[in-house]
Amino acid sequence: MYDEAALEAFCARRQREMNQRWAKFLRLTVPFVARVGTSFSLGQLEKEEVSIARDLCNLLSALGPTFVKLGQLVSSRADLISPGVAEELSKLQSSVPPFSDYDAFRVIEQVTMLRQLEQFHCSLHLLGKACTPCLFSRSEVPRF
Repeated sequence: MYDEAALEAFCARRQREMNQRWAKFLRLTVPFVARVGTSFSLGQLEKEEVSIARDLCNLLSALGPTFVKLGQLVSSRADLISPGVAEELSKLQSSVPPFSDYDAFRVIEQVTMLRQLEQFHCSLHLLGKACTPCLFSRSEVPRF
């Protein structure tokens, strides 16, 4: 359930971290957007589209797993992008460095204020993973 007050309180406690994230996002994306804008204004967008798509893949990889997933999603939409761009973005399907479980749990713990994530494998031939989170207050998160 969306709780606006809780979200505002969460963000207020992490203002510095959020500012750092925005700064990284802008530092990485502004040069790319400027390049695309320049290519467009000079009428070179079609000529440079594969090179721009390659730069977009690098940008998405630098921004992290959420952005990589977005690029993977867009790569499968041939009705939205040209074949050359789709080919470059499809490289995100297989050539992205793996994101370790340790790193994923660390990020989840930092962002959600969870104290511990106890990982265990499903008995059906490791088809899925599950976790039992505990809050820093030591109370367990309710299961649904």
